[in-house]
Amino acid sequence: MAAARPGEPIHILEVGSLFGESAIIWAKAIEEYAGGRGVVTCVDPWAPLDAAKEQLLPAELAPQFASGEAYLKFRAAIAEAGVEHLVDERRGTSEEILPVLANGSYDIVYLDGDHSYAQTQMDIALASPLVREGGLLAGDDLELLFEETMQTLTLKWVELGTDYVHDPRAGLWFHPGVSLAVYRAFRRVSRFGKTWAVVRRGAEWSPL
Repeated sequence: MAAARPGEPIHILEVGSLFGESAIIWAKAIEEYAGGRGVVTCVDPWAPLDAAKEQLLPAELAPQFASGEAYLKFRAAIAEAGVEHLVDERRGTSEEILPVLANGSYDIVYLDGDHSYAQTQMDIALASPLVREGGLLAGDDLELLFEETMQTLTLKWVELGTDYVHDPRAGLWFHPGVSLAVYRAFRRVSRFGKTWAVVRRGAEWSPL
């Protein structure tokens, strides 16, 4: 992307930043490939979770959200990596922050927040207008495409609000909400490990 648009800044939006590891990777990529021209906008509430979502986290993580330690860890990691000048943090939920961002202003939007079906579906809907022509919309934790799963079971798991489950046919653990939301939004996507991506072509979205 940087090679195709030499000298232009690269703007990246990350929804769900947690402790900053992936934000640092994005920022280092801007340094390496775009000469440090660009910014990574990080959207995350870094706030206590409700009881249902708290149960989905490893036991050691929940207290870090409740105490504010998660946010402090994010700030410390960004500072230690020396990329503070490339990171624009927006503290809030995707529903609060994404609607006030400018449409068509991001080269890459990366979704890695709540993996429930309803939230993934909403994040895709809110993020899609923000991607410029030729830009990428991508996300994490697509272990299985919907068509690779036992689809009747997947629909049931989504109905029950199951976050992470073992698919007996594929023999893999996966996030049914992500599989279904991505399928319904795009049908076909590119996948790299657990990461999915599509490119904007006018009003359409296509695999890479």
